[in-house]
Amino acid sequence: MSEQSPQGPPQMDAEAKERGYSALLQMIVEADKFNVSKTDMVQASYEKIDYTFMTKLAEELGSADGDRKAELEEVQGLVNDEMKTRMGRAAE
Repeated sequence: MSEQSPQGPPQMDAEAKERGYSALLQMIVEADKFNVSKTDMVQASYEKIDYTFMTKLAEELGSADGDRKAELEEVQGLVNDEMKTRMGRAAE
C-alpha cells in the first residue's frame, strides 16, 4: 500500500513499484491486444520507463528463453530506439 509522506504525495512501497513495472512491461508486450503498435505503446509510456524498469527488463531478459526472450528483446530495442530519437531531438 501507499503511505502518506509528511512532505509530499503518497509513496509507493517496493511491492507496488514492482507490480507497476511488471504491468508496464506486459502492457508493452501485449500492445497489439489494445490495437496499438508496440512502438506507439513505448512512446506513450516513455515517461514511466526509467533506470529501474530497464534493469528489471535486462534481468528478465537474462533468464528468458524462446518466445518470451524474443518479446523482451523487441521491447528493449524499441525502448532504446525511442531513447535515441528523444536524445537526438533534445540535441538539436
